[in-house]
Amino acid sequence: TIDDLYRDTTLKEVNLLRFNFDSVKSMYNLFYNAKNLEDVTFDNQKFPKNCNNTVNMFYGCTALKDTNVSDWFNPNVEILSMNSMFEGCSQLTSNISFHGVKFKRDGCYLSNVFDGCSSYTGNPFQYYSIGYIYPKDTSYMFKGVGSTNLELWRFDFTYCTTTKSMFEESKVTDVVFDTYYDQNTQTNIGFQINSENLTDVSRMFYNTPVIAMELTFTSNANITNVTEMFYNCTNLTRIRLDGLVGSKVTTVKNMLYNVNSNIELSIKNWDVSGLSADTNLGDMFGYDKDMYIGHQMYSGTVDMSGWGRLTTNNVFINFF
Repeated sequence: TIDDLYRDTTLKEVNLLRFNFDSVKSMYNLFYNAKNLEDVTFDNQKFPKNCNNTVNMFYGCTALKDTNVSDWFNPNVEILSMNSMFEGCSQLTSNISFHGVKFKRDGCYLSNVFDGCSSYTGNPFQYYSIGYIYPKDTSYMFKGVGSTNLELWRFDFTYCTTTKSMFEESKVTDVVFDTYYDQNTQTNIGFQINSENLTDVSRMFYNTPVIAMELTFTSNANITNVTEMFYNCTNLTRIRLDGLVGSKVTTVKNMLYNVNSNIELSIKNWDVSGLSADTNLGDMFGYDKDMYIGHQMYSGTVDMSGWGRLTTNNVFINFF
């Protein structure tokens, strides 16, 4: 094993061109907390044949600026987990690309991969062409990154359990997911998220400059947390969250806090039966429950079709 091999090292450069990785099965903590490390060089296409784990590989490498790790991956190797691979690499500017990475088809773990990479402005999945990627966990994946555009159109959330804080505090203005065109209605319904395992989407775009987002949730059976999903996304002009809220959601507090008051909003096919009886739509926008002090009430267009009959939540709909 080479787990922890360069952990806490004071080296500034590491050259692994002559390193034979054939027997390596894990890269866990390989350069963990190597705070002086600035550059790592690998031999092209020499990624370990049996390794499926790069967890914490460069975690805490705050001086790391460049690595050719993108050319190192072997497309014949299936990666199970990249959790926290570059977490905390605040000076990383290398144009990391995962175009040659083959991820496990029955699910992979991608939490915190670029968490805290504030100098990183890359688009790591832009040229991905090895089928689809089926993440089980994308929480904090791009939290705080400097990227403005992220192309994730090869992502399929069938097995995903959480997208919590996936883009939180990042500079992203545009996220490109695969879109679905409904032939029956002749309309574009955006990106379909069809995971029956999904439980938490809270703070997914928290405090980001994202401009528009169109998501349709085809299964909301286990979603429990939607709070602060688009908190302080003041640049939003259009948003679709059809099917997001199911019976296990008890609050929508601050989900759209401080967004533009005339935003174009689609929240079709919500099941609000689980919301507490005193829920007010003002909670969703962060308005004061009684007086709406300091906020302008919502004045945009909204599509709430498919909600069905409301009983204890009449105050929720009467907000409009």
